Amino acid sequence: YQAQDNDLFIVTYPKCGTTWTQHITYLILNNGVPLSPDQRLDVVWPHLEEVGADFIADKATVLENHRLIKTHLPYEFTPNNDSKAKYIFVARNPKDCVVSFYHHTVGFPRHYDFAEGTFDTYFNLFLNGKVDSGDYFEFLRKWFDRKDDSNMLFLKYEEGRKDTRKYILQIAEFLDNDVYPGKTYQAQDNDLFIVTYPKCGTTWTQHITYLILNNGVPLSPDQRLDLVWPHLEEVGADFITNKATVLENHRLIKTHLPYRFTPKSNPKAKYIFVARNPKDCVVSFYHHTVGFPRHYDFAEGTFDTYFNLFLNGKVDSGDYFDFLRKWLDRKDDPNMLFLKYEEGRKDTRKYILQIAEFVDTDMYPARLLADDEKILKLVLEHSSLEAMKQHPRRWCSDRTGYKPFIRKGSTGGWDELLTEDQEELIQKRLDEVFTKEELEFLGEQYHS
Repeated sequence: YQAQDNDLFIVTYPKCGTTWTQHITYLILNNGVPLSPDQRLDVVWPHLEEVGADFIADKATVLENHRLIKTHLPYEFTPNNDSKAKYIFVARNPKDCVVSFYHHTVGFPRHYDFAEGTFDTYFNLFLNGKVDSGDYFEFLRKWFDRKDDSNMLFLKYEEGRKDTRKYILQIAEFLDNDVYPGKTYQAQDNDLFIVTYPKCGTTWTQHITYLILNNGVPLSPDQRLDLVWPHLEEVGADFITNKATVLENHRLIKTHLPYRFTPKSNPKAKYIFVARNPKDCVVSFYHHTVGFPRHYDFAEGTFDTYFNLFLNGKVDSGDYFDFLRKWLDRKDDPNMLFLKYEEGRKDTRKYILQIAEFVDTDMYPARLLADDEKILKLVLEHSSLEAMKQHPRRWCSDRTGYKPFIRKGSTGGWDELLTEDQEELIQKRLDEVFTKEELEFLGEQYHS
């Protein structure tokens, strides 16, 4: 079978969440409406190895322009020619897999001559790759190597059972670029991305970088930063391609996309990532959400409610901890600058020079430091919170009657709202997701 542009494969080793993930994906595509009681999933979503290539090509279900295909084929045998086909792979730990596969095998006497077989016998067959789909470990190894492919979604069954809502949304986002319209954008050589989880220093870092590129001259009071430095997810790929500002040969792009959805096909594009500790982030994000009643139906929402949404990844940009985890893994990439908001607030001069060095080491540091640091002093002056608060319309739409967009910008002020129990819950998540060394790298606000 030759993969087609609209093919949607569910790929698993047997007994690793295949049927459950097929069912979820079908529900997503069919507006939450399940199969009727007399419909069979294996007819609607056929198994490639059982029905063959001709059936898939001519008779497989096409739902919402996705041809539905299931397979347990190893990577090297799965149709994966140069097409726009999509692959959802589900991994499940081998201990649960072998137990489930044993019960499955015993329970299908018409398929397997093993109705009286013992688990010990089956375990040895499994361990030696002498069962359907062969060696589990080799199967997972080959597919795991492809987990970052742009047309693949690598899911973990255990995480799906723990947080099914997140699992469903991961699949939905993967299926439809309209969830994140900017995903279709192809990065260009001269692209300069500012990447953050929301409320982690985005606007401040954009403003600083703009000042560096523009010789310390800020936007005029009636100019809007979001027009000069557009938000990829809001304006979409076509706008970025055709209308985004190009300043000093740098195309200016802002994004809150998770790493896996961020356009990154071009190694010459540059990415400035800013991390901010989750305690300050959740407090700032709460104020932001309450302050935008036209965007969020949360004007009367309490912080305790918002905190629980944040902790469970049910806010804009999803799970903070997973978002930071994935970007932290890329911090040493040559086209990425990983910044820490707290360090920038503590030593803004150093923060500015780090950005200048990254954008163009041969041009901007020398330019900023020339003439007794004339331009550097201008950047410092105009990027102060006091200066930014003087021109609120530069940063967002009119917020008369609501909390200002530029509020405090402080670090360590989370105790205005966070309880000790909430701090402990955040710390618990940090300790689960990051190593001790990584938390020390991120800064003192990340560890107790």
